[in-house]
Amino acid sequence: MNSMLTKIIEDRAEEILKNFVQAVRSLNHYRRLTPGEVYLRGQAFLEAFVGSVRENKLDIFLSYIHKVVGERAVQGYGLDEILMVFQVLEENIWLAVVEKSSPSEIPHLLKVSNTIFGRGKDEVAKVYLNLRIRAEKKLHRAYGK
Repeated sequence: MNSMLTKIIEDRAEEILKNFVQAVRSLNHYRRLTPGEVYLRGQAFLEAFVGSVRENKLDIFLSYIHKVVGERAVQGYGLDEILMVFQVLEENIWLAVVEKSSPSEIPHLLKVSNTIFGRGKDEVAKVYLNLRIRAEKKLHRAYGK
């Protein structure tokens, strides 16, 4: 089943990435980037997701999320902006699954996708919160001095 989900996503990757570029260009931080740069960010996200699906190893995606969210939070991206990126890709993957799968396969394929995205969102929240807590502690120490 994972190979089927991988194939669906790979077959629709260009369309998913085109939709991604179009949707996230309205976000503050993505406006500063060229469409090519936005495309590459979406492509890296999608490749990490597909890697986890293909290998049936969630840590591939979670490792990517941990790295990227840390970088984005440091660059001033808000949690809402980071989660919007998830939403755009998640919806496009769901649409691809629904359009390219038989009705009997859809529930399982969406379950795999939802599991990975759900854990990814949990990781985003953890990383983002940890970074915020550290920043606030540094700020309090600075005020204390």
